[in-house]
Amino acid sequence: MTSKAEIVHRFYEDMLNQQRPELAEELITPDMTTHDPDAPRGPAAVRRVDEFMRAGFSDLHYQVEEVISEGSKAAVRWTMTGTHDGDFFGIPPTGREIEISGNVIFGFEGDRVGEIWAVVDVNRLKRQIGAAPSS
Repeated sequence: MTSKAEIVHRFYEDMLNQQRPELAEELITPDMTTHDPDAPRGPAAVRRVDEFMRAGFSDLHYQVEEVISEGSKAAVRWTMTGTHDGDFFGIPPTGREIEISGNVIFGFEGDRVGEIWAVVDVNRLKRQIGAAPSS
């Protein structure tokens, strides 16, 4: 059996950083939920978020800082970096570098992700590209 930490690393490094969306079928259950009532379920939910982010930041990269797992859950803290080189939230490309952090809890069903709860500093990202006032 693969450890939860290994699956989390594959999720970020292999699927997202290496842009291999086909791995979603292997890593995510068909009915996985992100707990967003407007989001699709299953692999399509993760692909939709990745496509949205890459439209604004084609060089998007996640650095997994820490993974803690217990039972059927794993928590990850990551840093995301990229260059604002595409339209994002209606803001045309600025060429600005961004760096934000996120915390995600993964719920597992066996060796596959069945739930994702994400907390991401979207306001910091918007400030970095000029889409929100600086604090």
